[in-house]
Amino acid sequence: MNKAFAEEAYSIAIHPTGLQMLVGFADKLRLLSVLMDDLKTVKEIAIKACRDVAFSNGGQYFAAVNGITLSLYNTYTCECLGNLRGHNGKIRAICWGASDTTVVSAGADGAVYEWRLSDLKREKENVLKGCQYSAVIATPDMTALIAAGSDRKIKEMEDNSGAGTQVTRELETQSLITALALPYGGKILFAATDAGGVRCYKYPLTGEFYEVKCHEGPITRLHVSYDDCLLVSAGEDGSVLLLDIRDKELAKASTRQQQEKLPWAEEVLVSRAELEERRSHITELEQQVAELTMQTEYQLRLKDLHMQERVKEMTDKFNTELDSDRQKFELLLQEKNEQEMEYEEKLKQAELRHSSQLAALDGQYQIKLMAEVERYQQLLQEKEALNERWDEQNALLVESHERVIAELAEEAEAKLAEEVLAAEALRQEKTAMEKEAAELGVQCPNPKCSSIAFLTARSSGPGCKDETPA
Repeated sequence: MNKAFAEEAYSIAIHPTGLQMLVGFADKLRLLSVLMDDLKTVKEIAIKACRDVAFSNGGQYFAAVNGITLSLYNTYTCECLGNLRGHNGKIRAICWGASDTTVVSAGADGAVYEWRLSDLKREKENVLKGCQYSAVIATPDMTALIAAGSDRKIKEMEDNSGAGTQVTRELETQSLITALALPYGGKILFAATDAGGVRCYKYPLTGEFYEVKCHEGPITRLHVSYDDCLLVSAGEDGSVLLLDIRDKELAKASTRQQQEKLPWAEEVLVSRAELEERRSHITELEQQVAELTMQTEYQLRLKDLHMQERVKEMTDKFNTELDSDRQKFELLLQEKNEQEMEYEEKLKQAELRHSSQLAALDGQYQIKLMAEVERYQQLLQEKEALNERWDEQNALLVESHERVIAELAEEAEAKLAEEVLAAEALRQEKTAMEKEAAELGVQCPNPKCSSIAFLTARSSGPGCKDETPA
């Protein structure tokens, strides 16, 4: 369902039954009934630009912020139960106690008040000058109040005997907290930041937390479902997110999850005028259905008669065609039998012809095979003869080769012996000449000249000349 309004909505609250809704507009606060496909205005309350509104847990009351005043109303009669005054600045956050006997408010003046509905008096109060509170929540047993403001701290306040409501615990957040939510089990505290993140703190507060980035801008509202299973967040970026809450300690501590859950309600609200209109429309439709039924039955009877005539005509036509086709079938069957007999005879003749041809071919191939066998035997004999002749030639070649090699070896040995004898003769001649030179005792004055050369020169002619200059 989608409902568009001409004015901007500043705040919204849904009744626990889901059948009513409070919306704060610029001129008035309107109580709307949630119909099946529309939102119907039930009552208008003279509160301008209501920035925060909340139904009580039971739904019998609702509280609305009117500037610095908190107004309480009866949901079913819209009677004003009283106006709670005490804040010097605008009220920024409100919440109801678990028993709906008290309501808590926090304002920009740094004051946090807990009001009793029985006498509209303050039961608890704490004022911190210079701090503008933006969120406040109460524990399920109403023993402590938790608030956050512009000083970027989460404060836990409890009653101190004789000293009133005092801050018993402070937690630095480093970010501006814009909304708080505490499940019924009371083991986890959810906090929304101006950066669009949702933090999950352990409660009692220890400073440990886990943060999830959900929105692009500041988060304006944070709420936990009745069964502590869903966390709903809305931000200035125009988005609404639903997050699953999965915590073992919370599941053990929450008594609501241990109760038997009822199924989701299937009933919806419908206005009387719309109901009457639907009933009249249903009556008209029923009349139209009756008329259409009569017309349809008449048309069906006419169609039945027409179809019976058509069926009779088609039956006669098909019977005639069937007889004709039966005669054709008998003729074709007779022709088929004759053709089968003819082709059987042809098949027998073809088989006889094939068998005779096969026998003839078999004889021919037997003759060819024997001829090839004989030719193979001849070739085999020729091969053996060639092998024998080649072996003989090879033996003769080997023998002649060995004989040539032996002759060459003998010739080389003879030449080698002659060379050895020549070398021995030269060696003996050299030795004799050296002895002769030694016996003569003649030596060339040139030390470069050998004795053998000198002796040779003496025997042939004049001696060796000294080449050394005078």
